[in-house]
Amino acid sequence: MITGLLWCLAVLAGQLWLLHLVDRRVASMPRLPPEDIPPSEAPRGGASPPA
Repeated sequence: MITGLLWCLAVLAGQLWLLHLVDRRVASMPRLPPEDIPPSEAPRGGASPPA
């Protein structure tokens, strides 16, 4: 049972490390300028979210 718990913690640590790497790569990407979003895809204030 202890070995299973240790494996679970090791997998969790690996997933957190991978998430950290992906987060750093995404944060270093250049931002898209706002004018690249077409008006038809822009979010509308009056639209309700789907149920």
